[in-house]
Amino acid sequence: MDSHSRSGASQGWGIVYQTLIDHGHAPRDIGQYTKRQVLLYYRCAIKIERTRRAESVLDMNQAHAGGEDATAHFKGLLE
Repeated sequence: MDSHSRSGASQGWGIVYQTLIDHGHAPRDIGQYTKRQVLLYYRCAIKIERTRRAESVLDMNQAHAGGEDATAHFKGLLE
């Protein structure tokens, strides 16, 4: 979902609503949020997604490197 804009509005409200639903917001609740709240929650959801993607890239890189560092990294994830 890296194509999301910072404001969310240029993506369309459908994308914004679906992103909030994907992050656990109930559709009935979203309709009660102010526009500012919707955009705040949307920006937070996008930040969470981007952080997860960045962490995934680092994990994949470590896995490809292999060796003792990869093993230590893997064990650290399981603690």
